Amino acid sequence: MRMHSFKAIAIALILSVSAVIVSAGTAPSASAVTFAVPFDFQIGNDKYPAGKYRVTRENQNAVLIEDLEGTIAKFLVAGNSNDSLSSFDQSNLTFYKYGDRYFLRKVNSPTISVYVGVSRDEKEVRGSGYEQLAKVMIKSDRR
Repeated sequence: MRMHSFKAIAIALILSVSAVIVSAGTAPSASAVTFAVPFDFQIGNDKYPAGKYRVTRENQNAVLIEDLEGTIAKFLVAGNSNDSLSSFDQSNLTFYKYGDRYFLRKVNSPTISVYVGVSRDEKEVRGSGYEQLAKVMIKSDRR
């Protein structure tokens, strides 16, 4: 009976280690891209000041956007990786501008592809008579 328990424990241990090795091999890399945003902007209904921001794919379903001082952060739900981009030099943020207000709408890089939905604040701005004046793209900092 004792030998049978030892075999069961050994098999469970081997399966656990195998699962960890397999999941480590398929885990997405945590690649970060930095951007210098020269204007105040919004992500959803949250407001952010102009400054330098880092965008990191945290896992398959989450993207973290934070200022480089680490005092402001926002998680977004990620879409699929964007395989059409080949280097971080091509990474960009897309903002929709209404009057003097900017709303983050898209993040693209080789490992991140996120579309930010239209927020309540953006709907209010669009409904208040402002036409969409510009679609602004910011390329990543070269590091």
